Amino acid sequence: MRSAQLERPDLDLRLLDLDPAEALEHSAAIIAEALAGDERQLARRGGALRLPRLVRYAAPAANDQHGTALPFDAEKLGAGHGC
Repeated sequence: MRSAQLERPDLDLRLLDLDPAEALEHSAAIIAEALAGDERQLARRGGALRLPRLVRYAAPAANDQHGTALPFDAEKLGAGHGC
């Protein structure tokens, strides 16, 4: 879908990731809400529409004893997982 959006910007292609926890009977209203805006990629989580945005990462404090922050729980990775 994202490739098609890049290759054919003239088409009004939208990517909507629905929350699996939300009831399916509300999907028509959610889709209508998503189509009302100009965003081409959206996610619906916890009753709110989320947009893909880059945000500035806050550097850890100078007294941080853990070092580099990773986007996953590195402690769960161990022997046998390629580490």
